[in-house]
Amino acid sequence: MVGKLLKYEFKYYLRIIMFLFPVVFLSGLLLAFTNIFATHVGYIIDGNSRLGVLLYFMSFSSIALFFTACYGSILVLGVFGVIRFYKNLFGNEGYLSLTLPVSNTKHIFVKLYTFMFFVISTTILIMLCAYLGFGITKPIGFIEDIINRYYLIIKFFFGEVHVIHQFLFAFDIIFLMFSSAILSILMVYFSMSVGQMASKAKIVISILVFYGINCLFEIASSFGFSMFIQILLILAEFEDLLIIKVILDFVADVIKFIGIENLLHIIMFISGACNLVVASLFYLFTNLIMNKKLNLQ
Repeated sequence: MVGKLLKYEFKYYLRIIMFLFPVVFLSGLLLAFTNIFATHVGYIIDGNSRLGVLLYFMSFSSIALFFTACYGSILVLGVFGVIRFYKNLFGNEGYLSLTLPVSNTKHIFVKLYTFMFFVISTTILIMLCAYLGFGITKPIGFIEDIINRYYLIIKFFFGEVHVIHQFLFAFDIIFLMFSSAILSILMVYFSMSVGQMASKAKIVISILVFYGINCLFEIASSFGFSMFIQILLILAEFEDLLIIKVILDFVADVIKFIGIENLLHIIMFISGACNLVVASLFYLFTNLIMNKKLNLQ
């Protein structure tokens, strides 16, 4: 039965991306043709200010169109993903969906899996179209330029690091983005399930719950950051005290033993793992509400 649910979910999203993917691809293709035109014609119009302005406008317009198409495709996919979850489980379709011999846990998993699959697929398409649009005139040089820029960023923040750490930092960033996306999706699912517990204004309550949770996260992160800054200021002000010196020496020895690069990997991995833990709690509470207190429209 889970296979059938996945089949219907894939059909739903395929009907959406069959319109989104061509838009992203055509915008990338237009950007590629614009860059080719600018590369081969730019030297001809050198000194002609009017044609130069026209060429600049064409280039800027194609880039703006491409980024609009990319952002719009992710936004549209997200909106339809939320609508799909709501209508299929909490709307009129919920009376049929929830009578199937499938647990609510599997319903949530199927929705999450298919949505993440198409988000990742769309992201990959955007990256390929960006390579087509920006790297059409120098395919190898475009990749080398991205790698060099990434290396310069790593070098700016962390200094000279081994190539293994450079790959690990890229993995850490991807893991953080992936875990954050899962957390955001399950937060939306949880907010909608809480909204269903109300007898009226369910959608409004769902939106309020979602923004309320975001505000709590923002407050917690801001409080944690401010406390960290306050601790640093206190340590700087009383650094002459013996106990402070002992603490600072101990921390310095730990960082030296572990290595600053390894410490950053650990911090980023723990951050991503915390995202997944919180996401799991949203998953469990959503399932609990659907099992115990679901109030369909």
